[in-house]
Amino acid sequence: MMQNRLQIIMVVAIAVVGGNGLGCSVYGGIKKMRAHTFLVISVFAVLLLAVAQRPVLAQFGPVIACDVDDDGDVDSADVSELSSCMLGPLTRHGNTAPCVFTDANKDEHIDLRDVRDLLNCYSGEGVAADPTCAVRPVDIALVADCAGGNAPSPSQAPGTDLHKLVIDAPGAVCNDGSPAVAYIRGASGPMFANRWVIFLEGGGSCGYFENCRDRWCGLHPIYTAAKMSSVWAHDAIRSAGILDRSMTPIANANLVFLPYCSSDTWAGRHYAAVVTNDVDPSQRFTLHFQGHRIVEAVVETLKNGPVTSEDGLETVPDLSNAEGIIFAGESGGSNGVRHNLDWFTAQFDPAQTTVRAVLDAGFSAPGEWYTDETVGAAIDSHVENFQSPLFGPDMYDGFVDESCAALLAGTPDAWRCTNTPYVALNHITTPFFARMDMTDSVAGGGAAGLGVTIEDFAGAVRAMMLALPRISTTAAEADAVNFTPGVYVPNCSKHIAITNRDYFYVSTVEDATSQRRSFHEALTQWLLGNDVLIADEHPAVTSTCP
Repeated sequence: MMQNRLQIIMVVAIAVVGGNGLGCSVYGGIKKMRAHTFLVISVFAVLLLAVAQRPVLAQFGPVIACDVDDDGDVDSADVSELSSCMLGPLTRHGNTAPCVFTDANKDEHIDLRDVRDLLNCYSGEGVAADPTCAVRPVDIALVADCAGGNAPSPSQAPGTDLHKLVIDAPGAVCNDGSPAVAYIRGASGPMFANRWVIFLEGGGSCGYFENCRDRWCGLHPIYTAAKMSSVWAHDAIRSAGILDRSMTPIANANLVFLPYCSSDTWAGRHYAAVVTNDVDPSQRFTLHFQGHRIVEAVVETLKNGPVTSEDGLETVPDLSNAEGIIFAGESGGSNGVRHNLDWFTAQFDPAQTTVRAVLDAGFSAPGEWYTDETVGAAIDSHVENFQSPLFGPDMYDGFVDESCAALLAGTPDAWRCTNTPYVALNHITTPFFARMDMTDSVAGGGAAGLGVTIEDFAGAVRAMMLALPRISTTAAEADAVNFTPGVYVPNCSKHIAITNRDYFYVSTVEDATSQRRSFHEALTQWLLGNDVLIADEHPAVTSTCP
């Protein structure tokens, strides 16, 4: 038995260093060795195992619950159990067999890659394993806790417009470790070949035991595990709003839609974060908060194009040749664009590529915009003490606007760099268009939980949005702001509009010349170089709401 275990360790160690082929080729020879000869060589295998700590593993850590038998250590018993699983396909979800616990790359097979990750966690019998090796991932840890929850259901409608592309890059994974995906569609013709729309989906966030558990288990009123995984992703989806080629010439560009599966407003850089129940610390699970890493990987993948979808039906060209990029997002995706925007712009040659951002929702006003100082203090306290800590190294290790972080590092205001409305007002230097409904039902509802009336909320949002066109003189980095943001502020209580036909194309607000403008018309005018500042009053005066 021991020799068999050592054989496995040796083969995998060699495979890690030399590749799976080398590991397999030596296995037949190992089987013929005498026991005492094998024990000598097994020492060499352990040395190889030490060498096998490759940078990618050191950077991203284990992705599995390596303590297969759940006894607190990772030892030869775990290796042995895993080795017995290396026979073929698995049925993952709803199956709690040891083999399922250790499917590292979520490919429904146990292979040498999975065993390699387990050995990376090896602690030895009776030696406590690193917590990220011993704690079970969310899809296994919560199997028994999700009774009564809604079944996972992707928020995108299935269709034939945009086709799935799996992002195969270290760290580009969803909360559960499944690979991030994108949906792509090539430009409609040669004149649009170097034009792009890259879109970040929204969908809230989580970072505490209760809200992440509810999100995964489908106990949240809106979200399910499909917002934390690519397991249920469609092969192709239907376009909508700004991505609908039948409705807007903007969509004639190369289209890239990124489903949201990291729950961190596209800011995370933390692989295998341990999420613990403060009331009962024995209840815990791991999540990968890798939103920023996904954005990085997508940019790198597209810049090594052309890239073809998994079904071979859609191809987009090399992003390095882009002449114009619209980087857009809704809700949590709008926040994600702001976290990443100036970094994103810096990945391209400004002499060749023009980047413009479109930000839909996510502009809940900071406290300074409230006339009631007590209400404003409550708003800022919530962000500073509840939202901002999630960006720390224990949870998201969040990526924020780099110039903001540099300017406020070590000051009491450093937390403000996690607050994207503040960042837009003070630190973003890439041109952007912002749309925010002043009575946004989602954001306004959240503020109501802090005792904020809808009247106070609407007044603060409107005042802040009207200030955006002045940031070239008022921003903390005013000297670097050489543009005037476009602003569109309806009053329809609609959270997101950019992917909604009625609220992107049909709903209107009067501009200063009494012309009615839809979100789409206002955005088009701004992209053409015109100043756009359109805002209703509260109560609503000029908004038409479908």
